[in-house]
Amino acid sequence: MNRVALMMLFNARGKFVALVFGVSFAVLLCTQPVAIFLGVLERATGVMQFMRQADIWVASNEPHQIEMFRGLSEQELERVRSVPGVAWAQPLLSINQASADLPNGRFYRVHLIGIDRATLVGQPPEMLEGNLSDLRLPDTVLLETSNRQRLPGIGVGAVLRLNDRRARVIGICRARGNLLSLPTLYASYATAKKYVPESRRPLSYIMVKVKPDASVAQVRRAIQASPSLQAYGCDEFRWITMSFVMFRTSIGANFAVTVGLGVLVGFIVSLAAFNQFTADYLPHFALLKAVGTRPRTLVRMVLLQALTVGLISYGIGIGMAGVLVLPTLRADASLVAVFPWQLLAGGLAPMLVCVSLGSMLNLPRVLRADPALLFR
Repeated sequence: MNRVALMMLFNARGKFVALVFGVSFAVLLCTQPVAIFLGVLERATGVMQFMRQADIWVASNEPHQIEMFRGLSEQELERVRSVPGVAWAQPLLSINQASADLPNGRFYRVHLIGIDRATLVGQPPEMLEGNLSDLRLPDTVLLETSNRQRLPGIGVGAVLRLNDRRARVIGICRARGNLLSLPTLYASYATAKKYVPESRRPLSYIMVKVKPDASVAQVRRAIQASPSLQAYGCDEFRWITMSFVMFRTSIGANFAVTVGLGVLVGFIVSLAAFNQFTADYLPHFALLKAVGTRPRTLVRMVLLQALTVGLISYGIGIGMAGVLVLPTLRADASLVAVFPWQLLAGGLAPMLVCVSLGSMLNLPRVLRADPALLFR
């Protein structure tokens, strides 16, 4: 009977294609917004997307997320360096309030990152043009390529002004942009301090590497013995930032509504498609009842048809979502999507629920099919 059920499904080519197309589109609507949302969460972690050298991130008090913090003083940096078990502790300056005056007379707000001049800890992962060591020269910056088009005419050798101070571009690098998609400039920490207003607490964070023979947990507790400091593991700090975006901004709610609408559309499409399919094939089910097919066999046949349509549609829908994700993999892409295997596995469950409900709601019509239909 399973073979009969599949023959009924595949022989109705027009209805089968329409059914698969509708459910595939619903799968796309369910998975693509989630992939984009995961990309937004990844972008929200800012410099932590590629700065993985540190075991501990030290902040002042409790930051809401990586771009919302209270500054640290250089005295606190020295205090962290003196903690037993610390291999090195380096400063990080990361602000979104620098204004770049362009040669054409326009200006644009940029993201300025300052890293230690001697060790260059926190450096961008890839250099496209220029030499990274030139960043140790005074008044020099690197331009990150992701949003380079927002600074027209700026390349290697160009001179711009950051907060009314001269800055010379000595290289182009590739890293990851931030959530605001601002152009990103790298400078040494000493140089970056010149481009921001003077403050007693100029550091954004302190990146700490623990000695191989020391315990990360013990070092964290030792750092947090200071009442003004908080120490976080890298993954913990990333989760704090992503949790803020999910639960304390409207971004999470908006994407949840979008995904919910995708699931609703999937359910409606599958219900309508299976309703039409069942209506057209009621005489066939009536014939099966007339020859003595048991009700549970009919139920199994309908569920097999739903499962077959669901799996085929899922593969096509996920394939379409994967194709749409490809443009976001470019380093200079403004829209970023993340497609982990958990999303592939998680997207299967709601799809199966939709097609199963869509088919089961039509089961009473199948079970009540009157053999008299054969003579009408």
